[in-house]
Amino acid sequence: MEHKYAVGQIVELTPNSLRVAAPGEYEIKQTMPAPDIDSASPRYRIKSAAEIHERIVTESELTLPEDACEDAQAAPETMQLPGIEL
Repeated sequence: MEHKYAVGQIVELTPNSLRVAAPGEYEIKQTMPAPDIDSASPRYRIKSAAEIHERIVTESELTLPEDACEDAQAAPETMQLPGIEL
């Protein structure tokens, strides 16, 4: 099972009415190994600066912050490869 996010990457936790969680950004602290049970989504240990504890969540509960998505979309246009003109 391959993880989409890397340790140190900043993500947002999708709001859920069954969970009380700090809004805003979380840092990926650790990628978790695959559980013994069948799981369709990789798991992560995440931490918010607004909370004293870490959380374990599935990949499907995480998204990139909006500004990170905008940067990713702009990157191919500004990327310069040696010897290749865009």
